Amino acid sequence: MKKLLTILLLLVVLTNFMVTPVLASGPSLYRATGGGTSIYINFWDGDKYPNTYTFTVQQLDEAGNAKGHFVVIFGHSTEVHHRKIEADLKFVYFEGNTVWMSGIITHCYDPWRVGRALLFAAQDNGEGIQATGPDKVSGVVSGGPVGSAIDQRYRSMLGFPSYGFDLTNGNVQIK
Repeated sequence: MKKLLTILLLLVVLTNFMVTPVLASGPSLYRATGGGTSIYINFWDGDKYPNTYTFTVQQLDEAGNAKGHFVVIFGHSTEVHHRKIEADLKFVYFEGNTVWMSGIITHCYDPWRVGRALLFAAQDNGEGIQATGPDKVSGVVSGGPVGSAIDQRYRSMLGFPSYGFDLTNGNVQIK
């Protein structure tokens, strides 16, 4: 298990370096980056699985248009590469220490989802002794709208941050 977590964390670090160049040049209003592992508890059997996330997103204008990339690797499979979702992020909404992101799925273990929308959120709870708690990530929702339609109804659909997952390692930064 420790070896799997080490491999997943290495994938997060490498993917974070690979997605950084997709950011637009020029000024941005806000930016969020993050990566790490959360533990998902399967409600059916109680088993715990590590899910590994990485994202980089930059807000381009006041309307929330953005450029970025998102990757999640679900750890409940021995074939990790078959349980991966990637998305190009197109819209972002910042609310205090929380960032809501949406985009288009470009790669998925389930081909039916490619080309569909993705919704994801993350929360930055500070650094070191200044932290108010662990950083959090939401579940991943696909099939919803992309863009300004990330209104309260879709944000509440995730139930975040109440139903978020603590990062057991990694970090989220909102600037």
